Amino acid sequence: MMFILWARPTLSRFLALPLLVGVLPHATADENAPRKKPAAEATDVKARQKREKRSTPAEVEKQAITPADYGRWERLLGHQLSPDGRWLTYEISRVDEERRLLLHNLKTEKAEPVATYKQGSCPIFSDDSAWLAVTIGKSPAEIQKEKKAGDKAPTKSVGQTIKLRRLKDGETTEFINVGEFSFSADSHFAAMEILPKPSPGAGPGKILIVRDLISGADTTFGNVVRHAWSDRGSLLAMVIDSPSISNALQVFDPAKGTLRTLESNEENYAALVWRDDAMDLAAMREKKHGEKEDISHVLLAWRNLDQEKATPFVYEHAQDQSFPKDLYVTGTQISWSKDGKSIYCDLKEWEKKAKDGNDESKKTVNKPQDDKKLTL
Repeated sequence: MMFILWARPTLSRFLALPLLVGVLPHATADENAPRKKPAAEATDVKARQKREKRSTPAEVEKQAITPADYGRWERLLGHQLSPDGRWLTYEISRVDEERRLLLHNLKTEKAEPVATYKQGSCPIFSDDSAWLAVTIGKSPAEIQKEKKAGDKAPTKSVGQTIKLRRLKDGETTEFINVGEFSFSADSHFAAMEILPKPSPGAGPGKILIVRDLISGADTTFGNVVRHAWSDRGSLLAMVIDSPSISNALQVFDPAKGTLRTLESNEENYAALVWRDDAMDLAAMREKKHGEKEDISHVLLAWRNLDQEKATPFVYEHAQDQSFPKDLYVTGTQISWSKDGKSIYCDLKEWEKKAKDGNDESKKTVNKPQDDKKLTL
């Protein structure tokens, strides 16, 4: 093989430099021949190719995804840890609306879940991490069956099914037709609102079951309109609707088995709110009004309900000369101040003022006002 190398001039004048010609040696025939692999190396290559051929199918049959396959696609939904960090729940939902809730014990090395709840959702751990409540919904097949049956379907179940599990041993109790479920702050009790079957003339009240989680004993109350646990301990405030008699605002202490009536009135009670880390309760009672009149409220509060003599407080804005005459207290919400010295409530301009007010049927713009702070 020949190569040509041109030498670049180094002087200012153009000089013709000689052409350098060289010859490279040619490769021999043996060198151009393909290299033969050693016997051992060739054997390894053949063995590897044989293994790959054995592990890989010659032809892979490809199938199109059908609409029926879409329903099996899954997605991971919300997760929840128990307060002590030992237990974990998470939900898996499918496109076809089948779902399941899985419970894991994080203190063990097992990857399998401790329990699986079909159509499970809304897990609630007790504050001491000893109990778990899971809501069980209807399967898509059950819902579809009820829709097809229509009016001919048997009486539909109301509410949800709740499975209450003791985490240390897995013992589970099932409750049906549950509207609401909650644990007491000390984790010794649970309150379950049982919804009655729809019937003509049925009142707004529901059955409330208070379960002692240690003994399993139940205490039942009827015609309960609303209820709320105290922020600490286990006091339960309830509004009882007694048809043709009166409504009552009561506090039940399941630890002592005592029931106290704070007030009774013909008008309805609303917005039961306990103060954080205290035994102080605030509520509202409707003022007397006509059918199409705006509903104003009287503000109520009690301090130290864990003591034998609680301190009551009543605020009637119609008797407060400093209260704006064109506003009233709505029944939407109330809240405590952090120091417990004040209660906040929502105010609104009158549209149709009650007849016991200064003006009748006074119409104004429906405009929300700033919160009102009432000092106790």
